[in-house]
Amino acid sequence: MEKYFIVLDLDETLLHSDKTISEYSKAILKKCQDLGCKIIVSTARSYIRTVEFAKQINADFICAFNGNFVCDKEDNVLYYNSIEKEITKSIIQELSKCTDRIVNEGVYGSFCTNKEDVNFVDSKFASIKFVENLQSSKLILRCEEDRYPSIKSIAEKYDLSITFSREKNTARVLPKGSDKWVGIQKIKEFLNDNYKVIAFGDDITDLETLLNANIGVRMENSVEEIIENINFSTSSNDDDGVAKFLCHYFNLEQDKINYDNVKILDCSLRDGGHLNKSNFGYDIIKGIIEKLALANTDIIEIGFLQNCEFNRDNAIYPTVRAAEEVLKDIDCKQSTISLLTQVDKFDISTLEQCSGKVKMIRVSFHSNYIDLGMQFCEEVKKKGYICSVNPINFSHYSKEEVVELISKVNKLCPDIFSIVDTFGVLLNNDFRNKLNLINHLLNKNIQRGIHLHENLNLAFASAQTLIETNSVDGRIVIDTSISGMGRAPGNLKTEIMEYYINQATDGNRYSMEYIYSIMENEVFHLKERLNWKNNFAYGISAFEKTHRTYAEYLLNKGLSLKEIQKLIKLIPYENRGRFNEDVIAKIYQDNLQ
Repeated sequence: MEKYFIVLDLDETLLHSDKTISEYSKAILKKCQDLGCKIIVSTARSYIRTVEFAKQINADFICAFNGNFVCDKEDNVLYYNSIEKEITKSIIQELSKCTDRIVNEGVYGSFCTNKEDVNFVDSKFASIKFVENLQSSKLILRCEEDRYPSIKSIAEKYDLSITFSREKNTARVLPKGSDKWVGIQKIKEFLNDNYKVIAFGDDITDLETLLNANIGVRMENSVEEIIENINFSTSSNDDDGVAKFLCHYFNLEQDKINYDNVKILDCSLRDGGHLNKSNFGYDIIKGIIEKLALANTDIIEIGFLQNCEFNRDNAIYPTVRAAEEVLKDIDCKQSTISLLTQVDKFDISTLEQCSGKVKMIRVSFHSNYIDLGMQFCEEVKKKGYICSVNPINFSHYSKEEVVELISKVNKLCPDIFSIVDTFGVLLNNDFRNKLNLINHLLNKNIQRGIHLHENLNLAFASAQTLIETNSVDGRIVIDTSISGMGRAPGNLKTEIMEYYINQATDGNRYSMEYIYSIMENEVFHLKERLNWKNNFAYGISAFEKTHRTYAEYLLNKGLSLKEIQKLIKLIPYENRGRFNEDVIAKIYQDNLQ
């Protein structure tokens, strides 16, 4: 496992509003340390006001005074940067002309020049003569905003850093170049090891650390400037946001299940369209939609939104208006109607305003079209549709690529982000790793979705994992199709998921008799001429993390499973994610002809 620094601000981040650390947070941080993580408390507080909290969580390092004082858990000082004593005396004398409320914070104590500030940062009252002769790590000035320009000019005269908090009417004066991130770098140098950084914060003093960390996470209760600049977020300090994020990221525990947050999206007409070029015939299209709606299926995807000639017998539509023409005599009940478009197959400039039965547009794209995918989604949102981001072959994304993608998705803030296991290659451990990576990296207001295939017969198990892991935090959308209809080896079955949810709840959410009717009528007739049966050749392609069409190509050549395994193993890694007929044809010709 990779090594991580877990960098924690205290106030409004790890600490609850009553200045306590929950037992839950302590337990999760202990589990992180057991995984080899180093816990760093990084705060604007003084050492003396930090050390007791650090002990409660057995922190490995303290980074106090905005990065100017660093020590380990044995109190070995690794770095200390203070305001020079002569400068402290001179600047306090000048600052006292602007305000009589000055606090001088040193490593081991704080002294204030006004009795009103005795309870502020645990200060003791003393005369200004006494305070100006003390060593200073930080000066805090209580003042109104109109006094700040004068105070700032004095600080800059002595080449010191200064910040101002409007919320608290306080200015902080520190040594030049002070920043929490500087302290983190000192710890990295001391350990002489390549640790990645996960950092949490809420205030402007955390900004550089959050920006420079491998994963910078803002609290829900962060100040506006942090919200504007940091994409990844977690819940508030009072909701144990730090612990919840770490719990999901490192897969430390599972939460309770909330089936009310689970939505089923049936994509029989869309995914089934791969089998017959979407030519179902109007009567079958109408019958499937009406019966899915009568069954109370949450979302019905009626086909592709794609550049083509309109034919009402095909579940593929050149415009939303064409789809509405098909739907005009169909009672969709309370079901949400969806279309899926692929960015390299549709002219997004032709998208109409949302005004009819079609309420959702799902946008799919290959990894080389991510930015174009984000542009499509922006248009979908502008036109008033529910927007879902569906990256094709998400299972092939590396951890770094996932982080980069989700960063862009968070900026866009669509309604749904879907894990698309295009080729059914995700084993349970792979799936959990991918799921844990997006949990809490993804904006919590974005619903999670999943699209699974049956190459390894793991679709139902993976769907249960998503429900167990995510249903308590927000809504999730699970793609299914009647009898698994879609390109072989097929999809997660609608009948399995709807029956499962009925069994887990009150048994009445979905009316299964209408699902059975589709299976025994519309789908029965389709099966007479179409085939989406499983074959272990697709299991081989999944284990080898290759496009399922390679297996299909070799099956059509009449090869045995032994021969298919041999040839699939010869496919170069760079060609495995997308089907390339020239590549497999040459491998076939060179090895079996």
